[in-house]
Formats: sequence, structure tokens, C-alpha cells
Amino acid sequence: MKVKVIIAAIAAVLLTASCGILGSSASSNAGSTASTVTNTNGSSVGTALLALYTQYQKDGKIDLSNIQNIINIATIANNVKGVKTTPDTSSFIEGLISGSSKLVNQANAASVVSQLGKLSSIDLNSVTAAATKAASNAAKASEAAAQVDSASKSINAAVNTLTGIFKTVAK
Repeated sequence: MKVKVIIAAIAAVLLTASCGILGSSASSNAGSTASTVTNTNGSSVGTALLALYTQYQKDGKIDLSNIQNIINIATIANNVKGVKTTPDTSSFIEGLISGSSKLVNQANAASVVSQLGKLSSIDLNSVTAAATKAASNAAKASEAAAQVDSASKSINAAVNTLTGIFKTVAK
């Protein structure tokens, strides 16, 4: 049963990623070494962060069997690319505060953005590859599930970072 939930969650992430629901990742400027992070990226992260935080407060943990939580984690990971390497994140922070309905505020924004920078190193390619494999060949679902299981370390790292952010914003 757990394998089916994981495969369904991955398929949902793959579907939403292909439809553009996860937002646009911050892209590199051709003329600079830093990536551009925008207000829109911050707003997408803030909205997903608020949804995860609300569920976290209700259940005391991030429920990875909830497909929407997986989508929110992927949304955050996709939209924080470049936060770590961008010297001016003010536009991102404005969007983050707005999108989170002020869960993130000026007092905790620097700490939250610093922690979000850790998420930019999470590689969702293995999750996407596993979902593609499961969708294209249901007979090999157990092989795909094994790939998902190995990708769970990245998801767990994201969950640990998000839990740290929730402790920061709860102060």
C-alpha cells in the first residue's frame, strides 16, 4: 500500500511539474554568476510554506503520504533555486512574506531565506525519473519504488529543513 501511495505522489509531482504548477525555477542571468530570484518565486514558496506549516501544526509532522504536501515540497524546491547564490534577495523576500500571509515576516525572513538556501541543493531529478518509469511501465513499479525510496533521503532532508523553518517562524 505504501508503494502505491509513493508512486501516486510521484506521479502527481511529475504531472504538476509538467503542467507548470510548481512555478518557474529561478534562472541564471547570462551576464552574471548569481541567479535571479523574483517576487513571484518568493510568493510561490510562501504559499507552499504556509500550506505545509498549517498541516504541520495540525499533525505535528509533515505528512508525506499527503500528495499535496509532496507537491508543496517540490514547489518550494523548484522556486528556491538561486537563493543561496543571489546577493540581493529583497524581491524574493517581499514575495515570501506576501505569499505566506506574513507567516514569514521581516524579523524572521533572513533566517528563513538562509534555511531555504539549503533546499536549493535538493535534486528532484531522481524523483521525476522514478515517476516517469512507473508511469511508462507499471510492471516495473517495484523497481521505480526502489528509486523513490533512494530519493526519499532528499525528501527527508527537505522535511528536516522545513521543520527548522517552522520552528523559526513559530517564535
